[in-house]
Formats: sequence, C-alpha cells, structure tokens
Amino acid sequence: MDDKTLFEMLEILITHARRYPQMQPTDAVKLLYQNEFGGGHLVKDPAWSLVYIRKEYAETPHENNHIFIEPIGNGMARVHFQALDENILPLETLNSIFVESSKAHTGSIENFVEKLEILTGHFEEIPFCFSKEDLLTYLKEYAKQDYPMVSHSAAFHEAYAPAYRVVIENLIV
Repeated sequence: MDDKTLFEMLEILITHARRYPQMQPTDAVKLLYQNEFGGGHLVKDPAWSLVYIRKEYAETPHENNHIFIEPIGNGMARVHFQALDENILPLETLNSIFVESSKAHTGSIENFVEKLEILTGHFEEIPFCFSKEDLLTYLKEYAKQDYPMVSHSAAFHEAYAPAYRVVIENLIV
C-alpha cells in the first residue's frame, strides 16, 4: 500500500473515531469494508432497493445539522438520510447512484486485509474508545469467518441511528 493510501486511511479512521466516539471494533471494520467494497453488496434488485430506501428514509428523523455526504476514502462516501432533502436529491436518483456505484466499485480481500493491518498497526494514533486487545480479539474471530460484511454495533446504533447509503463520491457531488 502506498503512502497516500496509508495517510488517507489513517485520516478517515481518526475522523470517524472522533465523530463517533462510541465506535466499536465492528464499526471500524465496517468502515474499512465499505471503503474497500462499497455498498453494492446490498443491491440485488434495483426496484427492491428503491422500496427499501423509501422505507428507511420515511423512518429516519431528519436533522438540519447532520452531515450529508461523509467521505470514507477510496472514492466512496456515505449519504446520510438524516440530512437528505428529497426535493434536492430525489430518492429515485439516490437509488440510481447507489445501484450504479454497486456495479462500478469492486474491491479485493487482499486490499481489505491490508487496511485491517493499518487499523491494527496504527491503533495508538486513532482515538478509539475500545482497547487494542478488544480489536485484536474481534479481528481474530472475524478472520475465521473469512471477512464477511458486518453490521454496526448495538452501541453505534443506539448512539447514532445510522441511516445511509454508500456511493461513489463523485457521482453524488
């Protein structure tokens, strides 16, 4: 991994750890997973995806001061429903961008594992609320499962109520 990618990953991890102080090991892994693989693992049927986006958007409380587009590195970003105004970005358009992103963005386990190594190798530089031992224990079990997609932790859900889609950043801005 080149120095630019290393610096970008550290910057993203530090930013997210500060923004989300209740982040747990699984949330850090999810961030890196989305950075590498995008959000396309969720798109099996574009019509179903739109139904689900409409449902989730309707159930999400909207906040004027919530971040709208949150870069997660590697050209990817989270588009948060809390700040989404469907008059400015219609849900159909967001769904199209989400589907297009899922087709265009791929990743590799090898790159993902390198990013996990950045997480462990630079742990002390990132202001997480969990210990390195907790992270290493989590990653040991996670590797045994062959690095699947993960969900946010209960602590993250309770603190931040995440509701977003991962898209290729330059398709949204």
